[in-house]
Amino acid sequence: MHIPGHIVITKPDNSPDEIARIIRMFRVGLDVLHLRKPGISGTELLHFLQNIPEKYHCRIVVHQHYEMIAKFGLKGIHLPERARESYGKDLKRWLLEYRKKGFSVSTSFHTVRDIKFQMKHAFDYAFLSPVFDSISKTGHQGRLFDLSEKKLPFPIIALGGITPRHIPRLKKMGFSGAASLGYVWNSEDPVKAYKGLQVQCSTLQLHSG
Repeated sequence: MHIPGHIVITKPDNSPDEIARIIRMFRVGLDVLHLRKPGISGTELLHFLQNIPEKYHCRIVVHQHYEMIAKFGLKGIHLPERARESYGKDLKRWLLEYRKKGFSVSTSFHTVRDIKFQMKHAFDYAFLSPVFDSISKTGHQGRLFDLSEKKLPFPIIALGGITPRHIPRLKKMGFSGAASLGYVWNSEDPVKAYKGLQVQCSTLQLHSG
């Protein structure tokens, strides 16, 4: 499965102009949007997706209410760390069920050690954070993970404090791509901020395939 060089994660809360900006990002080339809204109800998520043109649904990954992926033909699901751990021994079987149907499955990590203990090719890709000092979460200091000499079971996407000036460092650090949240949504023009990051990622061909 193609691993996107740059992923945008939604704001955790709602704002009146967010969907319009997401649609504009898709129009100018956004490959993958991670729809993460902690606490969102199934009905609210349904309405959110209904307001995004159907042709972009295949680029959306949801972090909750996984029943929506078949209903809307979404790209796949993301398992937060706690959710992944809650499946225990059933995780492998559960993952295979989704991947056999053609959906992507990603997850999150906060240590390199936890990644290395995972099954090979268990996930299409995974977030590792925080790489740099977080923009959206005060006090979350970057850990400057170096994966360049690590043998990893699947592609790792850098998350945490990503700005255009950080992109050139990520490839040297061994990351396959970048995910952004704070830099995009805290900008006066989120679409312009997204494009700046995407240009950097494209220039460096920051992806694994």
